[in-house]
Amino acid sequence: MVRRGAIELSVSMVVILILSIVIFGGGLFLVGQFFSFAEQTQEKVSAQTQQEVENRLMQSGEPVSIPFNKAKILIGESKPFALGILNTFQDSDTFVVEMSFSNAFDTNNPAQPLVEPEKAAINERWIFTEIPPIDNLKRNAVEVIPLSVLVGSEMAPGISTRRGVTYVFNVCVYPLSITPPTQLCSLEPPIPKDRIRNELHGSKISKIYVEVP
Repeated sequence: MVRRGAIELSVSMVVILILSIVIFGGGLFLVGQFFSFAEQTQEKVSAQTQQEVENRLMQSGEPVSIPFNKAKILIGESKPFALGILNTFQDSDTFVVEMSFSNAFDTNNPAQPLVEPEKAAINERWIFTEIPPIDNLKRNAVEVIPLSVLVGSEMAPGISTRRGVTYVFNVCVYPLSITPPTQLCSLEPPIPKDRIRNELHGSKISKIYVEVP
């Protein structure tokens, strides 16, 4: 009986070990996929638009710009949007970027808003909200970073993503020498204009428009 019990225990340990290896391997695969996607996104932005965004910022003098901020994206697909930041201050500064879902509307009838999308669900599943700070950007220097949107199959738990709808995202850039991040982009409209003017680089909230055809 003792021998039989020892064999059963050994088999159980082997099963647990195999399951642990499978789960660990699956986790490594997902992490690898995430970083692979992030790297591909950065390469696309660098190859296609970085120089043009830099030139536009230097010519216009705009502190913050997303020149190509509108795109059609199918469900399950993704696209990077190039955010350009120009340091217009006298000294080097560090900039922090926030991105958050704002609202959605019928593409053919912009005056018709949609109330079904859930901000928390879209922020968690559609966008990469953990954007590294841009450290010590020199005076008159430009940094271009990708902001990725991956259109999920759901716009709220249990509610499928609606087609024929445009989903709007807010982008806020904070210069740390002036103000720390305050989640201004996550506020419900109307957002106080004095806060936008006093807290954000460029005194504006930039927008990204994703149409799901």
